[in-house]
Amino acid sequence: MVARADGVIVSSNVAPASATHSVMKNKLLAAAYAGTDYFPPIEIFPPDTSNAVMTLMLIHDLNNTNSCAHPGTKVGWAPARYPCEDTCQTELSWCTWDAR
Repeated sequence: MVARADGVIVSSNVAPASATHSVMKNKLLAAAYAGTDYFPPIEIFPPDTSNAVMTLMLIHDLNNTNSCAHPGTKVGWAPARYPCEDTCQTELSWCTWDAR
């Protein structure tokens, strides 16, 4: 937030839920992720999918002057209601939901 206020391009995206090795070795998280099969349309993504999507979002942020990453682009509501409000516009939690 400080760097963006100083005129620096800041790409700050939130990845979707991913079945990475570090997540799946945690027994509680592995059980929770396994249980999502019983709650459609929740979907946990493979790491390769999440990596590809996040890479594309970074490329988009760096090349699109209208993206939230660019300091000249208005983000959130004016005035901001909380410090990380701009992140809410770039998170991928919507990818958790699979439209079946």
